[in-house]
Amino acid sequence: MHYIREILFLNNANFFLELFLFTIICFINVKKRKYFYIKLTICALLGLLFYFLPSLSVGGFSFAYSIVYVYIVICCFILYDTNFLTLFTLTVCAWAMQHLAWNVCLLFLDNFFGKIELPKGIPTLIYLLCLIVVAFTIGIVFYKKKDYFNIAKPNAQTLVGSITLLFITVFLSAFVPIVDEWTWIYRLYSISIALIIVLMDIGVFDQTRAEKEKLMIENDNKILKELIKEQAHQQQINKETYDIVNMKVHDIKNQINVIMSMDHNEQKKCLDDLKEAIDIYGSLAKTGNEILDVILNQKSLICNSKRIKFTYICDAESLGIFTPENMTSLFGNLIDNAIEATSFESEDNRFIKLTAMNRKNFLCIHIENYCSTKMKFKDGLPLTTKEDTSEHGFGTRSIRYIVNKYNGQLKMTYNNNIFSVNILIPTTINDAK
Repeated sequence: MHYIREILFLNNANFFLELFLFTIICFINVKKRKYFYIKLTICALLGLLFYFLPSLSVGGFSFAYSIVYVYIVICCFILYDTNFLTLFTLTVCAWAMQHLAWNVCLLFLDNFFGKIELPKGIPTLIYLLCLIVVAFTIGIVFYKKKDYFNIAKPNAQTLVGSITLLFITVFLSAFVPIVDEWTWIYRLYSISIALIIVLMDIGVFDQTRAEKEKLMIENDNKILKELIKEQAHQQQINKETYDIVNMKVHDIKNQINVIMSMDHNEQKKCLDDLKEAIDIYGSLAKTGNEILDVILNQKSLICNSKRIKFTYICDAESLGIFTPENMTSLFGNLIDNAIEATSFESEDNRFIKLTAMNRKNFLCIHIENYCSTKMKFKDGLPLTTKEDTSEHGFGTRSIRYIVNKYNGQLKMTYNNNIFSVNILIPTTINDAK
């Protein structure tokens, strides 16, 4: 222990630099504020003034460490754009890392060089090497595993547990020298607790949240599959209905032609109106794909009743990659979402444009509609504007589910009051299940 005074050549500034280093590592994936590097430099230089800070010890506990920690927290508020929970969780994690690195260093020195008088400067060199190794190792883990760990989503329970364990380690560091001597058992105990804190804060033990998210995804997929099947069943019923309607329309048109040959002006006017109304059902889509025709005809009738101008250009050649239920769900949800959004607009702005074309071995689907309500997105999907979010959003998730199933790409955008959906699906070698 005689070499500690040499290692702590910057007094409390040593603790600041260690804690500052591990704080930067912990916040490596957190959004930085404007002028980050300028502010970082200023915070680091001001922190060196802790060299002049006395220990402020009371009963063996140095309050100087707490003061340094508070300063680090303030610096993080200035440097990073994040919430309070994330900030405190990561700074506590940084303190645990510092404690871990410090005890690894002293454990190494105590057990290998405890009884040897090392030349001046060697203990400091060993201390710096231990610090660099631990910092580099943890830094690589944080950076490489940023998508695995739940660092950006800490919870209050994790923070409370981390603070409790950290208090135990700090208490141990302060009072072990008073009642006993530091041994390798004490060092390993401190290292173990500090390591547990780090693992807690990066979410390794947070299995409950991961399992819940996994179950939610599985449940969503089951619901989506059921919805797709139900939509396919409903579409079959619609097709049968359309066949009957087409037969009736043909018969009625023939009857009208006979009646219109009579010389009754008023009757003729009424029959003209009737014929115009029936023509709505007679102007059916003929894209070359029977299923898509049923979908477009059904949605056209809905748009007509809501005074929405619905135009489409569809090439049926590349639509054969879809199963009937997937085609029904994909195009049905795309058009339904557009109809729902457009229905609230003024009549002049009620329009929907749909294209589905084959271009260079890719099926390109584009649909757009007017939307005066500004859209917000999360994970690439628009957030619902309805109060009850639990019962909405399955339409867009179903679209994404089907696009991913066919190895495609989905992009939803909102610009200048136009909401657009663009889908790109390869038509060659598509192993959709």
